[in-house]
Amino acid sequence: DDSLRILYNAVKNYKLGAQTLIDPFMKLPNRRFHQDYYEEIKRPIAMSVIKNHIQVRRGTRDVL
Repeated sequence: DDSLRILYNAVKNYKLGAQTLIDPFMKLPNRRFHQDYYEEIKRPIAMSVIKNHIQVRRGTRDVL
């Protein structure tokens, strides 16, 4: 479980210059406005969902 948390935090904190690259992937895009995204990606998942799964697996709701 710690390895999942470490990996998640590494991806979350990765920056290219001053910009973090994870921001667009924290929430899923609106299906109504981005239908092509959902046609191309059959099983989309947001980083916030992954974070929740890690927290549930650890049995805690602590911030990662």
